Amino acid sequence: PCAPGTFQNNPRQGACLNCTQGNYCDESKMTVGRICEEGNYCPEGSIQMTPCPAGTFNKNKGRYELGACTKCSKGRYCELGSVNDEKECDPGFFCKSGASIRNPSDETGEECPKGRYCTKGTVSPTPCPTGTFYNLTGAAEEADCLSCSAGW
Repeated sequence: PCAPGTFQNNPRQGACLNCTQGNYCDESKMTVGRICEEGNYCPEGSIQMTPCPAGTFNKNKGRYELGACTKCSKGRYCELGSVNDEKECDPGFFCKSGASIRNPSDETGEECPKGRYCTKGTVSPTPCPTGTFYNLTGAAEEADCLSCSAGW
């Protein structure tokens, strides 16, 4: 019988074949591989699906290489094995492409800077309106911006 990661679809064969790319063979004695699901990829000989890394997504079945996993869009984040990039980053933060969490503080995003606010899913921080300010990081909406004192 064929071991996991291999299959044989013709009876009475002396050898097994590697599970084909885009499929995985998770059991022994398989005659055909299982299609690799969205959010994953399956190189040739796969015993199980390999999830797309956090910060990426894959919305197609049958993919076989890491390159099938697309970087998450700006303003969004993708967890391990994501099928799409529909999750928006938290208010008070902005996400650059490739974010893996909703409130990043690394090269994929950061807390909204002083003098600006970031609503949910912000791609680029918005400056506080003229005559207002915010001297801390993390403002989540325009209402967080405070009026300037007279003479400033």
